Amino acid sequence: MSLPTAVVVGLLVYRTRAGILVPSIVALLLLYVYIWLGQFIQPQLPDFFGFAPTAAQLAAAGGDPVAAQAAATTDG
Repeated sequence: MSLPTAVVVGLLVYRTRAGILVPSIVALLLLYVYIWLGQFIQPQLPDFFGFAPTAAQLAAAGGDPVAAQAAATTDG
């Protein structure tokens, strides 16, 4: 969402010839809101290139070292 926000701010400043301070502060506040919302709304990205996480990576991300080690020996 940061890229669309930057594009909107850029177009707003370019087309209206307005100052850059207020739109930049509003965009910064929006980015903070996006980060806060990202804790609750986590998008599931599709696997475009076949790089799905292995069981070891999933177990390590879960924080269980025993499961991560077991999955690492299974995955190779």
